[in-house]
Amino acid sequence: MELFSERHGLRKSTEPTFEITADRYSMLFDCCKKYLDHLAWKFTLVCDDWRDCCGINIEKLSITLKHKIPDLFWDNHNLICNTPNQYSNIPDVQQYALLDFIEYIGENSKDFQKGHWHDWFHHYHLTFLKTNKIFEQFRQEINEIFEITRLQYTLTPEKTIERTTEYDITTTDELNDMLNPIKDSSLKDLLGRAYTLSRHRDPVLRRDAVEKLWDAFERLKTYYPENKSVSASRIVKDMGMGVSDFESMFNEEFLKLTTIGNNFRIRHHETNKINIDEERHREYFFDRCMSLVKCAIKFLRDEGD
Repeated sequence: MELFSERHGLRKSTEPTFEITADRYSMLFDCCKKYLDHLAWKFTLVCDDWRDCCGINIEKLSITLKHKIPDLFWDNHNLICNTPNQYSNIPDVQQYALLDFIEYIGENSKDFQKGHWHDWFHHYHLTFLKTNKIFEQFRQEINEIFEITRLQYTLTPEKTIERTTEYDITTTDELNDMLNPIKDSSLKDLLGRAYTLSRHRDPVLRRDAVEKLWDAFERLKTYYPENKSVSASRIVKDMGMGVSDFESMFNEEFLKLTTIGNNFRIRHHETNKINIDEERHREYFFDRCMSLVKCAIKFLRDEGD
């Protein structure tokens, strides 16, 4: 729910960010700790009396994570820990490791039932189920932290973390709806890879998203069996729906994006191409091209239509 100052526009706005600061790291890590018992089926702490599972064995979990996610923070006992006090700014590698940790918990959690309460040791004995319904609760809590701290990430129902943008023009569900009717498997693959790369945590991989999307744009122009120019003209004509002003507008946008792809360092890497060093510029190119491609796909027709 929105608080008073939010409802009445009295709160100073906070810029969205990808930076996981020490306080954000702590909030996310504490949320993860609450769900570690759901990994106890895999890393079992055994009750000394009853020999039943009574919770998570942090030592066993930490040994695995030392190899699986080595860039997490570790205490003096080689156990996973929260942000050390000396860190005011979290290095990128630890930020990404925390996101890996969130995905790992989401993927490996299982539901359990609390059984016997062992009064002497003050713990329950746990019986694990084959389901992972707890993931949805975990996902909601993690995404709530992302939202209130203005972190531009989301934990998806597929148990993966994706980057978001403040004005995201395409969601995962929208992408799937868009790809389903496409008959060209190569076009579908290029669009899927472009979208996945655009939401990757690694900025190096995000740079490749624009190139893959422009490859998809060029592939789209050849959707119909005629030569590229005729096929592209047919797409533009269908998009215009018989209105010359719309047809002219879409034709100009096709030509403009083709020029951008040729002049900037997107699909070609000769020394005379214009570098795209600013991430906000890359996001603009990606969103502009994706917007046109999404619109064009809605007007594609099967042969014989």
